[in-house]
Amino acid sequence: MRPTGHDSTAQLTVCELGELGVRVNGEWVPVRGSRTAAVLSLLALHRTGGARTDRLLDTIWPRPSRPASARQSLANIVARFRSRFGHDFINSTGSGYVLGESVASDRRNFLDTLLRAEESLEHDPEDAAALVDSALDLWRGTPWVNVDEIIDFQTDRTTLEYARRRALRVCALARIRAGSPTDAIGPLEALLDEEPLNEANWATLARAFHQSGRRTEALRTVTRARRNLGEVGLTPAQDLLDLESAILGTDDPVTRQRDSTGTDDLQVARHQLLGRCATHWMDGSEAAALWALEEGGEVLGDRLAPRVERWIRNLSPTD
Repeated sequence: MRPTGHDSTAQLTVCELGELGVRVNGEWVPVRGSRTAAVLSLLALHRTGGARTDRLLDTIWPRPSRPASARQSLANIVARFRSRFGHDFINSTGSGYVLGESVASDRRNFLDTLLRAEESLEHDPEDAAALVDSALDLWRGTPWVNVDEIIDFQTDRTTLEYARRRALRVCALARIRAGSPTDAIGPLEALLDEEPLNEANWATLARAFHQSGRRTEALRTVTRARRNLGEVGLTPAQDLLDLESAILGTDDPVTRQRDSTGTDDLQVARHQLLGRCATHWMDGSEAAALWALEEGGEVLGDRLAPRVERWIRNLSPTD
């Protein structure tokens, strides 16, 4: 960043979702110097009330190594920002500094747009998909990446990363509800790379495959979820087991109603058997799947056992 002339009508946006910088009417202007970037990042992060001078000094020039010139260095940084982007880019508050009211933030834009997408999800999924796409487009990398040597932003980064994962999930749900489940698969797989134990996302991915007409991939997804959970001693929740039954074609409302008046143990045994059959089948062992069915098929009853057998015999993992 170097002093240049300033257009008072320019649209200014502080960009925090990646390398720190400023966009002037959409044109990228990098912020050079770690302390210069640190000042801007703190003002952007605390834009509502601003940042006190003492806090800026304590964070950027901590004691006991703070030089006598630190306060003047801070004033010089603010002066350079004002020279480059206009006097109203940073305002004085008496006790410190605050970003001007007209200065936007890509972080704030991202969070606001995500909130609007979540609100639109139920009644207008296509609008929600468009909104969340525009929010995710703002991400350029690790937030405040060029300020690491001065400030530890780990807590704030964790909050933003959680919001980004929320956005990916909204993106997937919006596409499924808008009738485009295939477009939900990519965001969900990206989420599961980061959160392999998130059962809700496994179920949503399986549902996206199933609604796309890809039952083999749907069952493989449920099996992967079982394995990931099992590696840490967890068992799948009932929702995932019910989804597996629906994909297998054994989700029989009449039988389910009859079972609800019986014991929960029967339902659990049924899901466990289906899981074993699916796991063997996904491993490419049709014989093992049929053997598991023969050994425990009585828990499925006369109506469901033949349907599972037909499913095992008529499909193969290469379909």
